[in-house]
Amino acid sequence: MRKLDLKKVPSISETIDWARVLMILHAEILNPALVQETLNIFIKFEDDVAIVTEKSPL
Repeated sequence: MRKLDLKKVPSISETIDWARVLMILHAEILNPALVQETLNIFIKFEDDVAIVTEKSPL
């Protein structure tokens, strides 16, 4: 995702926040639905979420 042309590339702290959320949710695997539901934790702009969703094999 860091290579995509986003308004705000996820920082390390946002990535850690996302990992914490995944731990709270007791996520054992990353499936497309879980990633899509939690993207807003580390991708801050809706336009960026759309770009990531479009360009990633979710």
